[in-house]
Amino acid sequence: NPTHVYAGLTGLPAHDGSVHASIQPAQGWTITASGDVTGGMYNGFTILNDQQHAPVSWTGALANIAVPLANWPAGWLCKSLRPFKYYLVAINIDKGVGGGGLQPYNVAWSTAAAPGTLPAWTPLPANDAGEVTLAGALSGLVDAAPVGEQLFIFELTATWVLQYVGGAFIFTNRRVSNSLGIIGRNCWASVGR
Repeated sequence: NPTHVYAGLTGLPAHDGSVHASIQPAQGWTITASGDVTGGMYNGFTILNDQQHAPVSWTGALANIAVPLANWPAGWLCKSLRPFKYYLVAINIDKGVGGGGLQPYNVAWSTAAAPGTLPAWTPLPANDAGEVTLAGALSGLVDAAPVGEQLFIFELTATWVLQYVGGAFIFTNRRVSNSLGIIGRNCWASVGR
């Protein structure tokens, strides 16, 4: 049976089809409103981000609790965190007082990680982690949605596409709409053809 995680306002329970268990991280779990949680499945881990705390990862075993996401930059928070290909992509980043503060138009991606492992985040000449500011973004980035080979990144009134190209650039970005965006996190759905 698949295991389901359902983030509540004050707890983080999971259910494997017959047993309920709390996978709440040791530092606790509170969110201010339903719909605040982003994340997804990444390399065998469940990744959860609530924008008020550092993201957590969970192995999928009810006997284990969620733990702070390995290698996540200290002091960072983000509005949305989404798996995309072998990367994790964070948008609308708050790097804290000592790290540059709120950067609502920034997109950061981790290194690519092998299946069963978690990525690093610090960009180095020898890795493929990186960050970009979406030049021309106006209303702050709200959420991101993987669609085929592209990651759609939404503002309230605009839509961007992040596309993997590899090489020195890793990802390219372009605005695909100046008038269509998204009203809030998790306000999109992947629909098959």
